[in-house]
Amino acid sequence: MSSENSNQTISVHRTSFVVTPRYEILSAIGFGGYGSTVCVRDTTVAVEDASICLVMKKLDAVLRNKDYAWSLARQLLLLKDTWHPNCLRIRDVLVQDKLHIYLVYEQLECNLAEVLRASEVMTKSHIQHIIVHIARGLKYLHANQVVLCNLQPEGVQVGSTLAAQGSIRIGDFNCVRKVGEPMPTVPADNLSWYMAPECVLKCTEHVTTSMDLWSLGCLLVELYTARPLFSGSNYLHQLQSMVDVVRSAMSEQELVWVTNKDTAQLLRQVPHSPSTQPMRNIIPGADKAAVDLVKRLLKFNPAERITAADVLAHPFCVDVDSSIAPLPKELRTVGGTSSSSSLDWALPSTTPLSTIAGAIINVSTQV
Repeated sequence: MSSENSNQTISVHRTSFVVTPRYEILSAIGFGGYGSTVCVRDTTVAVEDASICLVMKKLDAVLRNKDYAWSLARQLLLLKDTWHPNCLRIRDVLVQDKLHIYLVYEQLECNLAEVLRASEVMTKSHIQHIIVHIARGLKYLHANQVVLCNLQPEGVQVGSTLAAQGSIRIGDFNCVRKVGEPMPTVPADNLSWYMAPECVLKCTEHVTTSMDLWSLGCLLVELYTARPLFSGSNYLHQLQSMVDVVRSAMSEQELVWVTNKDTAQLLRQVPHSPSTQPMRNIIPGADKAAVDLVKRLLKFNPAERITAADVLAHPFCVDVDSSIAPLPKELRTVGGTSSSSSLDWALPSTTPLSTIAGAIINVSTQV
């Protein structure tokens, strides 16, 4: 670790970055309420992958906001020793005077939302590669009891060579939960179009891995149509859209999994559109295998959805999965040795702020 006297204070767009000699600031990326980001070079790495931008993000006064600090601590504890080519990789965590936190992480060239906006038509091969990469990442996370809860295009990083290992990465862990934890709170004014129905409506009390598979089904449809499958203006509109697409009859037998009585009653009252279309009409450019995969992912009952491992074994993905560079040997088995299951990352929300701050500082380097 470098001494404090060797650090440099560099001003970028009126924001001061205190950096160690290891990092050289190259350019500004963005500045906002959640932090300031710059592109940096790691001087200890001789040749960096050209498709990767090394980002330094400065977070101010994190330890003064318990909710924000709690979320950040969980992400850092989860990611600091977790490595998978299809997941975000944090290179370094730096803390300055216990007030300012710098995250250094790898970022690919763009995110999936930007790709969707720029591409009028995406080939089946492109779509297959994207789904396989994401499913690989989900399989690893789910084996370690990690649930994203809100997988969406903006949170998926995309590189230029889809056949390369790690060219697609899950990069958003802001809503991450451990299997069995309470559902995350979904503000009425911040509805996600990709969240599973049980999360939007609090149909059940606890988080399950099947939530991420619903989101993957939404992404698969959007890769074919270039528009969100569900785009409700409020949670009732979102629910109506979901019911119309999955064509659920909402019988008592199908509602047995809904533990919230008020939600179950609401679902019984949802009208069914007479103009509901078959899935093959919603994604006309998709072949039978793609349509079948979507149907298996977009099950209203989470217990009926297939797993990430099932996705990789599905006819739509199986050939592509074998064509991508294989995973390292230690990651081929479920869970792998680069596992987060042994990490105490799931800090309870009741954890005192002082303990949360200590957890963040313990995974960092002082600057």
